[in-house]
Amino acid sequence: MSQTFSTKPLTKYTVTYSLAANPGGPALKTGRVLVNGQNVQSFSFDSTGKTRANMGYETRQVTFLSLGFTATLAFDSTVSGAFGPVIDDVKVCSCGLL
Repeated sequence: MSQTFSTKPLTKYTVTYSLAANPGGPALKTGRVLVNGQNVQSFSFDSTGKTRANMGYETRQVTFLSLGFTATLAFDSTVSGAFGPVIDDVKVCSCGLL
């Protein structure tokens, strides 16, 4: 999934998101956070003992520097099939100029 949004050049942005995993498939779920197609964070989540009723969401964050007037934020699963990571509650906050 991805979304493009307006940014200010030379401004830091912090992305905060909740990470969990679909039960089933391999226990270790992996993925990447991409900004403008560049990997800014790789992540993993162990779904051992998690259920659909208690997926065990964890809050994660990553900061990036915007060089232009827009940025495209994407989350990419590196697990094949339907049982990859689950992303929720994504927030982007401007941290100010350098």
